[in-house]
Amino acid sequence: SRGWPDPFLADSGNGYHLLYPIDLPTEDGDIVKRNLLAIAARFDSDFVKIDKTVHNAARICKLPGTLARKGDNTPSRPHRQARILEIPTL
Repeated sequence: SRGWPDPFLADSGNGYHLLYPIDLPTEDGDIVKRNLLAIAARFDSDFVKIDKTVHNAARICKLPGTLARKGDNTPSRPHRQARILEIPTL
């Protein structure tokens, strides 16, 4: 309802991502940062946490097909593959 495009839905192996294509310069005047803060203020809960640190264009996004290998591969916390779950119609 706010005019945003449908996102790519991805699983990093450690959590879910909504990936939105945007056309902004690297120095965007903190547009992305302010949007993340507003979204987190509205939707953060005991079950959902918006990562407010990903406003920086240099932040690395987990590449689908790669493994999340942070820590030891154990039965309670196995290494998991990052993957795209849904692709929007663009």
